[in-house]
Amino acid sequence: MPSRKPVDMFDSEVFDPTKLINQLYPDEASLTDLDKFVTVLEKKIQHLDQERFNAVRSQGGAHARARQDLTVAHGQIEELFTKIRDIQRKSEESEVTVQEVCQDIKKLDYAKKHLMKSITALRRLAMLMAAVTDLEASCDSRDQYRKCANHVEAAHQLMECFQQYEAIPKVRSIALRLAAVEARLQYAVLDDFKILIGGPANDGLKMPPENLERLATACLVVDVLGKEVQDQVMDWLCSREMSIYQSAFGGAVGMMVGATATATAAAAAADAHATRLDKFEQRFGWFRERLKEKREVWGLFPPHWRVPQMLCLAFCKITKAHLKRILSEDDDSDAGGGGGADSMSATEARRRLEKFRARVKAEQQQAGTAVARISEAFEGVLVQYYVDQEERELLGALDGAVREEVERRWLPDEEEGTRTSPAGGHGCCRTRVLQSAKKIFFRIRASLTRCSEDVSRGPTLVALAQLFRRVLSGYAAELMRRLPKTAAGGTSANPAVVGGSTHWYVRLSEEDERVVCCLLATAEFCRDETKGLAGALAKAVEPHFADRVDCGEVENAFVGLATACMNVLVLGINTRLDGPLLKMTKMKWDAIKATGDKSPFVAAIRKVLLDCAPRLGAGLEAANLSSLCDKVARMFVPRLREAIFRLRRVADGGMMQLAIDMDADLPAFTTYVEREMGHVVALVKVLQSRPEQLVDNYLLLMPPAAQSLMEFQRLCDLKALNRKQQSDLLGCYQLKAGQLGGRAGGGEAGGGTKHPSMMTHGSRTLCNSSLVLLMLQLLLILLLPMYLLL
Repeated sequence: MPSRKPVDMFDSEVFDPTKLINQLYPDEASLTDLDKFVTVLEKKIQHLDQERFNAVRSQGGAHARARQDLTVAHGQIEELFTKIRDIQRKSEESEVTVQEVCQDIKKLDYAKKHLMKSITALRRLAMLMAAVTDLEASCDSRDQYRKCANHVEAAHQLMECFQQYEAIPKVRSIALRLAAVEARLQYAVLDDFKILIGGPANDGLKMPPENLERLATACLVVDVLGKEVQDQVMDWLCSREMSIYQSAFGGAVGMMVGATATATAAAAAADAHATRLDKFEQRFGWFRERLKEKREVWGLFPPHWRVPQMLCLAFCKITKAHLKRILSEDDDSDAGGGGGADSMSATEARRRLEKFRARVKAEQQQAGTAVARISEAFEGVLVQYYVDQEERELLGALDGAVREEVERRWLPDEEEGTRTSPAGGHGCCRTRVLQSAKKIFFRIRASLTRCSEDVSRGPTLVALAQLFRRVLSGYAAELMRRLPKTAAGGTSANPAVVGGSTHWYVRLSEEDERVVCCLLATAEFCRDETKGLAGALAKAVEPHFADRVDCGEVENAFVGLATACMNVLVLGINTRLDGPLLKMTKMKWDAIKATGDKSPFVAAIRKVLLDCAPRLGAGLEAANLSSLCDKVARMFVPRLREAIFRLRRVADGGMMQLAIDMDADLPAFTTYVEREMGHVVALVKVLQSRPEQLVDNYLLLMPPAAQSLMEFQRLCDLKALNRKQQSDLLGCYQLKAGQLGGRAGGGEAGGGTKHPSMMTHGSRTLCNSSLVLLMLQLLLILLLPMYLLL
């Protein structure tokens, strides 16, 4: 028997009979079971045939059943479609029915809505007719004002519903009836106000309580009649009160609110004492007492009528007209008789005006809407008298300040005129500001505060701003007048060639240099203060006058003054340097056989710069000092170059001497600074070394005077080495330093050396010499290409 079941082989898709036989019977000995194997295969074939036959027979019966099931399914589907069509038809019929029902409901809704509107309109029309009828019945009875007010208010509310139906005759007739009733009611109310309150002649009579109640109810009627009737009542009331006011103080002028008030000449003459300007404050006292006296009557009016405020406005208007007339009469009397009506000085008049304005301002703050109602009358007088007085005082202060500066020779006090400001990175620079500038701006600020707070923020302040500009422009002109000038009288000029005209010279003494520095500092101070003053004026003045208080011209004047000061300093320094240049052109350069350290003209240039540097360094700020150096170099270097081209017959010795002069050493302190900075640079390079190269680089790069065991120990600590590395490096350093001749020991014993000359000079000398250093550096940089061309 084979070792495997052949069934698995027969089921394979890649069955190979030959291969199967070879596997089952590999040799002749295995053929002994061949008959049995054949018998098994035949039985297997018979079994498979039987299974195939059964499968075919069963499949034939299933096909018939499937056909029968499919027929049944088709019948059920057709029945289902029939039912769906029935449902769809019924739903369409239901939708039509619903639409018909909804259409009927919508018609009913519209009918109901229109019916409700009609009922409401009829009810309102009936109520309106009833209200108008009741109003017609009660309008003639003046003791039923409250009832009339209610009827009018109800009628107005109902008439709002019929505004779109005014074209209907019935509604139009009711509206005409209501207008006629309101006209009758308006006449009755106004007549009652005039009767119950009374005219000016009945002012002192006390009103009975029943009349007060009647007035209160009449106010209710006026409220419902509208704003126009209320304005008529207020016009009559203000006219009555102002008539009493004018009869008390005389001088009826102008148009009042709603009526024209007059006063007889006899009354004006009787009250002439009250028309004086110094008696003007009595009017405000009278008005305050009047408000207190009539407080009970004014309290009857509704609060939203603002009766006291309206009376205040009318009072302000009449008082303003009186005030203008009084001031115009005073002007006429001054022009005709040469003196004031009250014979007071301008200063006293200004003081009283300021006092009166302050009081009016306080009352205006309480009145709210009465701002500037009366004080506007003073604007013309204030511009004429107040500003004139301020001008006299400010110009007097300016003249006095200029005289004081002349007495002090235009030099500030040591303590008061000093302003400290940064100068570079070290120390400070003392900037001098003249005391006259501070005094003038102090007075201007005080005048501005006084005018804006107590006098006016309108045309008077604008006129005062113009005065400030004139005063500051005059002060700038005085400072400009003090500046040293050229022969032509200017502060700037183009220098002539070396040896040419001297019209551009500006000869400055030491005192002149200090004065010019002070003028420069003062000009910058005034420029900054003027900018701040312009901002303060713009904030203080009324917004529509803000464009009339600009101080740009004054700022430009002080900027021009600062520029002129800088130009004068530049011309002054170049005037001094012109002598050494002239000496340079007169030297015999062809006779020089042996070169020296420097020529006489170089020493002269250095002397000039060293002489003026301390004064300019102390008197100028850092920015101005740097700008001055640039401008001096820009003016001097071209002239030096021109002077070199004017030289004749320069021999080899002279050319070498000129090269030495142009490449001269810088001052001693520069060498010291460079040497000390070289030590620092070498130390940084040593710190960048690796530990194994640290000793060699230290001995190679560090100067001998800076080498010591202690310094090397500090360097090792700075590199954050561990103790073993530090111990090894210190031993190596001592060994190599000993081999180099004890250089480390000598350095440790000697310590560091100090420059002999620099230890005797303070930081002040360094700061003052910076000007010389900067100038010489610029000269060397610009002249080196010229020397190469020669």
